Amino acid sequence: VKSVYVQNSEAGHSSSSDGFSIDNTNGRFIDCKAYKNAIDGFNLHDYGDTEFINCEGINNYDDGISHHNDCTGVIIGGKWKGNGKGGISPASGAKVNWYNAVMENNLYGAYHSSIAGVESISSGNLYLNNSRAIANNNAKVISMNDTFVGNESQTIGSGETVIY
Repeated sequence: VKSVYVQNSEAGHSSSSDGFSIDNTNGRFIDCKAYKNAIDGFNLHDYGDTEFINCEGINNYDDGISHHNDCTGVIIGGKWKGNGKGGISPASGAKVNWYNAVMENNLYGAYHSSIAGVESISSGNLYLNNSRAIANNNAKVISMNDTFVGNESQTIGSGETVIY
């Protein structure tokens, strides 16, 4: 199994792609930033178990961070701000849990478009001034101790979102 460890790195201003693109790889990212990229700040595909600690995805055209195709991940802290679609965006079977992060001024604070039966956890996060705080399609998001301020709506979508 391939694995990467990245700390204190930045990827910005890609005119045609992602900031960080990680496929078929496990990884740990600490204090990394991805900003003003043509697609996603961090984009993960296929399999891989990843951990993001105090990372930032800011002003990317699509998502701040997105996991796809059976990836698993945990996001602890960090800022996911000003992205064209989602701050944090698990999709296509990805299971991601995020804790103590700030999702601010995105179209969606979290855009969860996974498959039925996949459950993700959002806990201790601040959803601030997003058009929609959590968009959840098909899967399940459990929101515990999250704070919602200035969003146009808290939740939207066909999936089950449970707020405690």
